[in-house]
Amino acid sequence: LRASAAAAGSDDEKLESALSTAEQIGVLEDAVLHSNFFGQKALNAHTLASSLVGSLARREPEDLAILNKYLHGVVEPRSKEEGGDWPEFLAGGREAIDNLS
Repeated sequence: LRASAAAAGSDDEKLESALSTAEQIGVLEDAVLHSNFFGQKALNAHTLASSLVGSLARREPEDLAILNKYLHGVVEPRSKEEGGDWPEFLAGGREAIDNLS
């Protein structure tokens, strides 16, 4: 996300603010707890993306549109090229954004 913000051409493409270290830990903690109690007992990219979207929605709802652009412009091509956990991260992010709409 930080690399994407640095490469953004305009202020409309930048997140309002980067997640603080505490917020990053909170996203990870939320994802781990959700995975442990409601998932497969192991953290996965889908749950991590959902937790990230949830954290951004609570902080800066405007950032969701920018995150959605990031998912389509950066994560989607990367998921097609590299595979790995990227397709799962993309699906989790999209699903979480759709659930908020």
